[in-house]
Order: sequence, then structure tokens, then C-alpha cells
Amino acid sequence: MMNYPKRALQVKRFAPLIAILGLVTLIVGGLIYVLNRTFDLPVQIILSLGVVLLAVAAILRPDAIQSAISGRRAKYGSNAVVMTLAFVGILAVLNFLGQENHKRFDLTEDKDYTLSPQTIQILENLKEPVHIIGFFVLGDSRQMDAKDLLDEYRFYTDKLTYEFVDPDVQRAFASQFENPYSGTLFFTSGDRQQRVSTIDEQALTSALLKVTQDEQKVVYFITGHGERDVQEYGDRGFSQIKRKLENDNYEVAPLILATISDTIPSDASVLVLAAPQVELPQNERDILINYLHHGGRIVALTDPGLPNPIGPGIVTWGIDLEDAFVFDIPNAFLGADPATPIIARYPRHRITEQLGSLATFYPLARPIRLLDDRSPTLNAIGFVRTSRDSWGDTGLMQFLQTRQIQFNPADNDIRGPLNIAVAVEDSVTDSRLVVFGDSDFISNQGLSMMSGQVGNADIFLNAVNWAAEEDTLISVRSTPPTNRQLFLTGPQLRLVFLITVVGLPLLVVVAGVSVWWRRR
Repeated sequence: MMNYPKRALQVKRFAPLIAILGLVTLIVGGLIYVLNRTFDLPVQIILSLGVVLLAVAAILRPDAIQSAISGRRAKYGSNAVVMTLAFVGILAVLNFLGQENHKRFDLTEDKDYTLSPQTIQILENLKEPVHIIGFFVLGDSRQMDAKDLLDEYRFYTDKLTYEFVDPDVQRAFASQFENPYSGTLFFTSGDRQQRVSTIDEQALTSALLKVTQDEQKVVYFITGHGERDVQEYGDRGFSQIKRKLENDNYEVAPLILATISDTIPSDASVLVLAAPQVELPQNERDILINYLHHGGRIVALTDPGLPNPIGPGIVTWGIDLEDAFVFDIPNAFLGADPATPIIARYPRHRITEQLGSLATFYPLARPIRLLDDRSPTLNAIGFVRTSRDSWGDTGLMQFLQTRQIQFNPADNDIRGPLNIAVAVEDSVTDSRLVVFGDSDFISNQGLSMMSGQVGNADIFLNAVNWAAEEDTLISVRSTPPTNRQLFLTGPQLRLVFLITVVGLPLLVVVAGVSVWWRRR
């Protein structure tokens, strides 16, 4: 009987440890609840266990509890507890407000972690669910890149889901797909499927379009008159703009007007006349005008000194081409070529409303005139316009020889502002015509000059989408991240070496010796 008090004393020695275990258990249960946001059975068991342990500790050492409550330490301890609870409470309120008012900020210069307006617009207009299956073997770092990007997509729609599968583990499932290599994504919607092997926004958005659109529209580039070639990869070619059209889920194909009878193929969504170098024969011009008068859609590009791509019949659409090229003097003050107008403000039109202040440039552009006596059924708007200090110069050959810039009314120079691009819509036939007074701005060379910094491709693609009535695609597209490499000369490299490898360590040694000398 005398051993019981001794055993009780031995048990009481463990009261502090039991109390600590109880607190830790309560904290763990609280963290699990905060992370999972569910008060399920495991959380209830853990919290209950923590309360029981604290109760056992209180029963074993009631004197310690009373001392802690009434003693001097309690006074200061209670203050610390109140401050801690207040701090935790503030964090909880801030966390709640953050959950209820979700805001994200991308502070990178090129908005590397923000989806393009076009992608957001497509996601917000999704009608059918899309499921994405990503194949990644264990340890493939691209899986995290894909997850981050797909989470961005899911933020704007609840119709997109994804899952990741290891093709080495789930071989039977992977065998249902064509070439399910690690790093590939398969977009599925209904009975449509699209494979993607490049994990970037441009590739993913293109695949999203292809599995959600019922049909692939065709853009025909007319050939046979020296037009720009969509198959050419040189500076003059249009291969880059062809690839961008295909990313918007268009099929791009050539069309030789001389091989057709009198009608444009029925699957044509838009015809593109890319700066023909010679005048089209009369029968081909008649085909184009007849096509326009019966609900057709044409995007025409031309340059100073070239024949009118559609011919004299273009005046029936309320516009005409000036025999001149554009000078824009404000460009000269910015250090740019005044014969290459740079536009950053646009008249209001569906083609340009998403561009904001994104600049576009047009080397040796040809002005387009809006006719006053056009039909009341025609809505013609110049959506790319130069400044008031610009003019249309009629002396192209003289400028190319002398490079002199001078406005001369005696030579019939045309005072600005001038239209460089015009969109015309017929309210009766729903025909649409877009004319650009320049073709260099979307050539391979033009798109490569300031890639990612200008909207040349965007404004052309928007024009094609407007003509094809694909309003969902009219926006600003994603751009590749800017390459920010730093190139140093030999002397600069030596200077960096002397400062970092020699100078800084020597400075530390000098400081140490100085401190030692003063203390000595």
C-alpha cells in the first residue's frame, strides 16, 4: 500500500510531457483542418486526442495549473497568449479575405506568368468540357511546367480538367494513345483529340481550338501573279504568318484563280491577295468582284508602285488606293525611319480594340482613300491611321535615290492623316473587305525585326478573323519570352573578375586587419 504514492509521483513527472504532446496534437489537427478545409473523422480524432492529453496532464498536476493561472508568470504569460492569439487572428482574417477576394499580380516585364488576352477569351467562351491527359515519366521536370500552365488555364474556366499519367507504369492505358512519349499532352473533347509535344501557351491554346471547333476554316492565298509565298522561309516569304494562322486553327492553302471556272471554292472562309506584282487579268478580277458582291471575304495587301490588287472595281467598295507612299515625321523625332510609320493609337474597330497601345509598323506604306460617294450600305473605317504631321509623297523613285524628305504640294503630295488599313462591310450581303497598304509588315523579315514587342502579326490575324467572323479569336496572342542575355566584352569580363574574385575578398582582409590593429 505504501508503493502507490511513489507510483503516483512517478506518473506526475510525465505530466509536462503529456501536456506538450497534447498541444502538439492540437496544433497538428488544426493544421490538417486548415489545409484540407474539412472537419472529417481523422481531424476530430486528432483534436479529441489532444484535448484528452491536456486533460490528463491537468488531472496529474492540478497544483501546476493553479500556480500557472494565479502566479506572476500567468500575468506575463497571459499577455503573450493574448498577443499571439491576436496575431493568429489577424493572419486568419487576412487569409479569409485572400480566399474570398482572389487577386494575382505578375510583376515580370513581359508578363511571363499571365495568359494572353486571346487565350483568356477562348477559355471564357468554352462551351464543351475538355480533358487533358499528360504523359510524364517519374522525374520529368516538364510535368511541373505543365501543371503550372494548366492551373492558369483552369483559373478562367471550369470546363477544363487534366490528369498526369506515367506511361511506364500505366502501359495498358498509354497504349490507347498514339506515341504517348513523356512530355506529351492529349487534348480530348467529345470524339476529337489533339496531341501536343511542346509545353507552352501557344501550343496549348492552338490544341484547345482544334478540339473545340466543329470545323476547320480554310484561308486561301491567291497565287500566280508574283504574290508573297506562304511556303517561302526567306525574308520576303510569309511562312511565319502561315504558321500563326494554323495556330488559330485555319487551314492555309494556295489558290490559282486561272484554274477555276467562275466561282471561288465553297469551303473558302477568306481569300488573301498578298501584294500581286502584276495586274490580274480581267476575268480573274471579275471573279473576285462577283465573290465580294455575294457575301465573300477578302484581305488584300499591296505596296507603293504595285497594281491595284482587285483592280478598278475596288471603288465600288468605297475606297481607292493612292499613288503615293507615307511619311510620318514624328517617327523621325523618335529616331525611327519616317518612311516606316509606327502606329500605337487606333480608331475604334473590332480589329484593333484588343490591341490597346501595342505598336505596329509599316515600311513604305501606301495610303488608302475613303470615297465620299460610297453606297450607304457600306460601312468603311480606316483602322490604321497616321498622325496629322504625315503626308503621302508621290515621288517614290526620287526618295529611293536621294533619301530626301520634303512635303511638296506642287507634286500633288497628300496631307495627312492618312489611312494605311481600311475595313469595309456591306450590311446587305454581309461581305467583308480588308485592305492594307503594305505587305512588308507581316513578311518573315518584318515579323522577326521586333518579335514580341509589336503587334504586326496580331493586327493581320485579327483582320482575317474579323473577315471570317471568328470574333472569339480577335485578340492579342501570346509571345515567346524575351531573350535577356548579357554579352560582355573582354575588358568588361576582366573588370568583373577583378571586382568579384580579387577586390571583394581583399576588402574583407583589409577590414579584418584594420580591426585587429585597432584592438591590439
